[in-house]
Amino acid sequence: MKSVRFGGRVAQVIKEKEGGLDDNYAIIVQQLRDPDLQSPQLVELLQQFIAVVSTLDKSKSDLVDEILAVNWAHRERNVMELYLDFLVQLIAHNSVHQARILHCLLMHFVPAASPKKDSAPIVCHEDLFELVHGALQKIFTLIPMTIALVEPLLSSRFPFIKKELLIVESYVKNMLVMTRYQPSLRRKVLSVIVSKVLALDLQCPKHVILKSNEDEESVFEMDADRNPGKHQEMYVDKLDTLMGILLRYIRDNCHADGVLTGRSDAIFEELMSIFEKIVLPAYECSHTQFAVFYVCSFAGKFREKFQERLWLKITNFSLPVLTRQTALCYLASFTSRAKFVDAGTAIAVLNSLTLWIHSYLKEKETSSYCNSVQDAHKHGVFYSACQALFYVLVFRVDQILDLPDGFEMIRKMQLEHIVTSRLNPLKYCVRTVVDVFARIVRKNQIAYCDTIIEKNDRHTLPIYGVSTKTDLVNPLGSFFPFDPYCLKSTAHFFEDIYREWEGDVPRVEDKVEADEIDFMETAPINIPDIFDEGKILSDSLSKKTFGISPGFSMTANSPY
Repeated sequence: MKSVRFGGRVAQVIKEKEGGLDDNYAIIVQQLRDPDLQSPQLVELLQQFIAVVSTLDKSKSDLVDEILAVNWAHRERNVMELYLDFLVQLIAHNSVHQARILHCLLMHFVPAASPKKDSAPIVCHEDLFELVHGALQKIFTLIPMTIALVEPLLSSRFPFIKKELLIVESYVKNMLVMTRYQPSLRRKVLSVIVSKVLALDLQCPKHVILKSNEDEESVFEMDADRNPGKHQEMYVDKLDTLMGILLRYIRDNCHADGVLTGRSDAIFEELMSIFEKIVLPAYECSHTQFAVFYVCSFAGKFREKFQERLWLKITNFSLPVLTRQTALCYLASFTSRAKFVDAGTAIAVLNSLTLWIHSYLKEKETSSYCNSVQDAHKHGVFYSACQALFYVLVFRVDQILDLPDGFEMIRKMQLEHIVTSRLNPLKYCVRTVVDVFARIVRKNQIAYCDTIIEKNDRHTLPIYGVSTKTDLVNPLGSFFPFDPYCLKSTAHFFEDIYREWEGDVPRVEDKVEADEIDFMETAPINIPDIFDEGKILSDSLSKKTFGISPGFSMTANSPY
């Protein structure tokens, strides 16, 4: 294929173009489009473009577009450096091209595909990324306003979720590299990453992850096309990889030589802001929220701030009920599962919950209300608060009772007044949580719930000719956000800071008659533990529950 003849000096050709002569201008454009353009020819063109860079204004946008479309990422290092130098000078002289130049640079945050088959790049991907970041750093220094332009591009240029893992991983890593030389981009970068991780998280339910962990066989494309569920399993590796990148970034940037740095405060605040805006409103995410769990383990002040901000949302009557319920789920799950939350803090959370619950009950005692199904939405936050109280107490009761005055602390919570109130929280909370709570408080002679539970069961028995179907199902009944972490390669981040469930979960059919209770000696119930490594039971219990903790129980026909 005959190569196109060079059409003359660029400066002269541009003047001819302005005078209405387009022949040589068209030859230069055609040469830039030539897929066989050699590096020496490109170098000569770039040198001449640099000499007239100030004349490449808005009227030359078509020529600039052709230059930006040139394949330069697979050439020698000196050619790449010259090309990037031209881009830096162009953006400094003509602000009209800023967005397109930034877009061109962000395109190379992923490994560039070779224009020819079986041709390897002369420069490795890491060197290409280094050169691109060097150009971006110069641009941010010369023109600080370009930082505002690059922020929306970070999200719009993010690879599609179905792209190869290498492409997505490279883009995320390069975004994080930007925060080294431009810390003001960190909040935006973390926000984009968390939102994309959340999108993957929602595509990977826990039962899919558990199945993927058990089955390590390869997933073939044709098989995935025939079985849509296979696509979910293909997302698990991406989710695991991106969580690892995010957690390592948080760890490495909050510490220096193993010591917490002052920069950690800013990172925590940024993560909290992202959590409140992106993660908290999402339902049924399983792993994204563990980024906040992890950073809270670095210092007591982070844990306290996290719990305080959740409590502010819980007690803010101007917020939607669903938001307040979600905050209660996070507070209960965090206080129960985090090993770095000591018994004193757990007692403080329990006291806050009980004070709020008793205050709510006192207020309602003066008004007319009934414990019917229709009241489930009306008292939604109350029932979520009771469920949070039961859940935390189930996990932390042994630690509290080991304290010298632990029993007295629990007695002062007046749990019997809560469970016997006319609002009847035992009826509307998740059944597995209720059953474990009832067994524990009975065993420790704190309160007695079996009679109320049995009465509730009798009222929910099906009656011939009467429909018991209800649409008032608690949307947060099975949502405990810090239930066990299931991603294999990143699970080690939480080994020393996460509390596993160590008790038993009673079957729903395991009832104890009121007159058969022996408060002095209660034998343990011998049943399988549904918390055992996150496995789903294969016996009759598995037909009533799923997941790996009381928070994922679906044994209750809860009308709330």
